[in-house]
Amino acid sequence: MDNIFICSTRYLKIKEQNFDINLGFSNFSDKETLLRNIFKNQNILLQIGTNHLPPLENTPYFYNIIDEKLSLEVRTRNSEKKLELFQMVISNLWFIKDCSCNTREYLDISINKNFCVPRMRTIFFSNSKGQYIEQIFSFDDLLKSIDITNKIIDIQNNEISEEVINKKPNQEIGNITPGDNNFLHYYNTNRIQRAFNFLTLARTNSNLPIKISFYIGVLETLFTLDSSEVTHKVSERISFYLENTLDKLTTFKTIKECYSIRSKFVHGQKLEKKYTYEKLAETSSKIDNIVRILLNKVISEDSEIFLKNSTDLNTYFNEIIFK
Repeated sequence: MDNIFICSTRYLKIKEQNFDINLGFSNFSDKETLLRNIFKNQNILLQIGTNHLPPLENTPYFYNIIDEKLSLEVRTRNSEKKLELFQMVISNLWFIKDCSCNTREYLDISINKNFCVPRMRTIFFSNSKGQYIEQIFSFDDLLKSIDITNKIIDIQNNEISEEVINKKPNQEIGNITPGDNNFLHYYNTNRIQRAFNFLTLARTNSNLPIKISFYIGVLETLFTLDSSEVTHKVSERISFYLENTLDKLTTFKTIKECYSIRSKFVHGQKLEKKYTYEKLAETSSKIDNIVRILLNKVISEDSEIFLKNSTDLNTYFNEIIFK
């Protein structure tokens, strides 16, 4: 085990303890033995720094054995893609319950060559209240998140040619590398894919008016087809779409309230005095829950509906309201 990728997690606790399981795309573990064997190499420990070891010891982590014959360029690219996948799996635990689970950093370690290259995430997911708090999940929850992640990947149109990838700037070690999404043609993205872009923006902002505004972006992307009476149409369509799970009137009022907050915020106006942090946190949690229930339904049951053209989708919206 001379060459290994390790990716630690943050604000995540697994109910089960003393585990080391193979997830197919990576191993997932909380065992200290592996870490101790790696970091007993003083050269590696000096490169990574002694402060990095305690966080690794206290949280579950991913790890992959690397083929030492891979070039540094391939290892760098592989680590970028692995870190992206790990973050998706961990952050998608949100589909099970509100959380702020994140990956911490990714270490590319070569013990026999005495080097360690870290890769850091530049965005972090907060919970619905804009907080970063540990949340407890089970193995079953993790497997559900992997299943959700695979469904999301299948729905999205994220194909980028090697030619485009090779032209990405700042790919040298030590530089900040732009993500692949920066190089997607936005006109080729589908409705669900664009909704997930807004979800990421909402969940990676801890400022509550911003968070609420981007949650509305998720809803509009899926439930608008034109620019007329948008607030009413979105609120009404979603309240009917989720009527078997949530109270229609409550859903309608919550979305309308969030529209009001967004309108004042994006136009630089003051919010009413009633919107203290506590009130905004409460409202953000409500819209967060609506978005979570809605996206779970879209992913598991109705993805084909929301990938239809605007005419067919409009017919569907009329059918659920006037059935």
